[in-house]
Amino acid sequence: MRFEVSHDEIKKANVPHELSLTNLIGNHILMAVAADGIAGSIPWIMAVIPVVSVGILPVMVTVLVLIIIESDALYHANQAKLPSWVVERFPDADVRVLPDEPEPHYQL
Repeated sequence: MRFEVSHDEIKKANVPHELSLTNLIGNHILMAVAADGIAGSIPWIMAVIPVVSVGILPVMVTVLVLIIIESDALYHANQAKLPSWVVERFPDADVRVLPDEPEPHYQL
C-alpha cells in the first residue's frame, strides 16, 4: 500500500535503514577486508574475526541477507509503501492511502 507522505517524512524513514546498511557493510564486510589486508604483518589478526563472529561463513551469509532486506526496506521507504500486514497490525486512520500504481507490462 502506498501512502501520501511528505518528502521530509520519507527522508526520516530512510535514516534508520541507511544507518543499518552502513553498519552492516562498514563494520562487517570492510572490517574483514581491512583485517585481511594487514594479515601479512600481523597474522593472528585474521583469527580474531572467526572468534568474534562464531564462524566467518555463517556471519557473512547472514550479513548478506540483512543487506538485501535493508535495501528492500529502503526502497519501500522511498516509495512510501508498507506491506499490507503492517497496515493491518498498526492501523492509522489519519494517513491517506494512495491507489497502487499498475505494474508496467513490457513487450518484447
